[in-house]
Amino acid sequence: MDETLNEPVWYSRVPDNLKKPFAWVMATGQTIRWATQQVVLQDILSGKDIRNLIKDELCVSADIGCGGGHYLIDLLAPVSKKATGFEINARNLGIAENRILRQGLFERAEARPGRAEEIPLPGGSVDLVLCTEVLEHLPNPEKALREIKRILRSNGRAILTIPIPPDPYPNPEHHGDLTPSALQRLLVDNGFTILEQRTCMYIISRAVLWLSSVTRFPLPLVPLCRLEQFLARFISWPRPYGFICIVSPSK
Repeated sequence: MDETLNEPVWYSRVPDNLKKPFAWVMATGQTIRWATQQVVLQDILSGKDIRNLIKDELCVSADIGCGGGHYLIDLLAPVSKKATGFEINARNLGIAENRILRQGLFERAEARPGRAEEIPLPGGSVDLVLCTEVLEHLPNPEKALREIKRILRSNGRAILTIPIPPDPYPNPEHHGDLTPSALQRLLVDNGFTILEQRTCMYIISRAVLWLSSVTRFPLPLVPLCRLEQFLARFISWPRPYGFICIVSPSK
């Protein structure tokens, strides 16, 4: 997930210690994605299946395409013996490295340069992989899926997310429209078993994303999107924008 993409220039100058509370209220392109998708990711990580995997904080995890380290620090580091993020964008990588140092997490988290298609880790060395909003950026996403399968242990888990087209916040870096059904086929063809599927970011989130792209200014709408995600437990919202898939290597 690109931390800098489509954000107002001035937002990059906001101190990191203010960005987090800011993101709980104000909507920009990426904060909306974080605020809504993270609710689902936290629920997945607290589920029995993943809790068995990460018990006693002995889990080795990897965030493929970690951006500025948002999920690496907030989601993976707290439950991992070692959490490693890989990122090809030098600016995002620097943001992640600085955050890790400032929060004193350098013993259990690190950010390194690396591509999803060539992950610099030994085979069978990772328990949990997170790969959010990355596959749709790749001209050949199956290469990344094969790499994820290679580094996963036989009982490991991967949590993958993609946006569901059409994108209300147009991104010129997307290679075609990777739909949930296309991703499902790629996963099965490349040796994965699909364990669970979720959606997030519905009609309200779509509207907020569109509005923030038009105004190019943060709007106090994140609580509304969080309410939408909470209500999704009880009602069926139309037109989800985010697709989340939990998979394991096929036996």
